[in-house]
Amino acid sequence: MWISDLYEKDGRLLVRYTVCNHGTEPYTIDTPLVYQLDGVRSTQSLYGLQNSQLGDEQAAKLKIKQETPVKVLDGQLQTARVAPGQSTVGVVALDMASGTQPTVLRFQFPGSKQSEDGLSNGQQMQIAAFLVR
Repeated sequence: MWISDLYEKDGRLLVRYTVCNHGTEPYTIDTPLVYQLDGVRSTQSLYGLQNSQLGDEQAAKLKIKQETPVKVLDGQLQTARVAPGQSTVGVVALDMASGTQPTVLRFQFPGSKQSEDGLSNGQQMQIAAFLVR
């Protein structure tokens, strides 16, 4: 998942993202669940990373005390089925007031499964992204 754009207005945060399938099997995605990570400690200052996505290595180093679900107001996907080598674009609207300190959000796709053709055994795909805002 790659977060490409953020737009904030009137206590709402719109996030546009792209999900690319780098695997060999198609999979289906849905609107992501979003969590605000509370009590986050990082080896690097998060102030310099505001409005950017954390890489896998940076995200793995986060120390998190608690996750709080964020209310997802709406979610739209270009297509829910992503074939190998293909991508889809989505937008999610969140109920989030702006703040003065960096906040880390985790986007997690529920029910991201490979195709049910018997080759994947219905294996769960882990698709997540971390955004500092």
